[in-house]
Amino acid sequence: MGDHIAIMKDGEVSQVGTPEEIVANPKDQYVKDFCEDVPKYKVLSAGKVMRKECCDETKNLFSKKTDCIMDNLKIETLIDKLVDTDKSYPVICNETGNLLGEIDRSIVMKSMKSKS
Repeated sequence: MGDHIAIMKDGEVSQVGTPEEIVANPKDQYVKDFCEDVPKYKVLSAGKVMRKECCDETKNLFSKKTDCIMDNLKIETLIDKLVDTDKSYPVICNETGNLLGEIDRSIVMKSMKSKS
């Protein structure tokens, strides 16, 4: 199975990319309409939807290496962890372990809705 897909319309390529790139940033109205019913929480990752600015609590968790979330984890896998708390969690790079940003319940909820 490939990690890139192409969306075509009338024999022309409209957009090529990973499913996450296409769902997060459709290039035109056709691609946007095509992706409208895609369950975004199954495609988008923490790194794609995170907030880059971190609060002090998040920085503290990161410094202790506590409750860190890898940037490549899909939103679907984070729902149970985030649904019952207002806490922000550090999002770290899967490859380097560097702090990239933070994620919380409100970010997850907003990432699940369709963009109009």
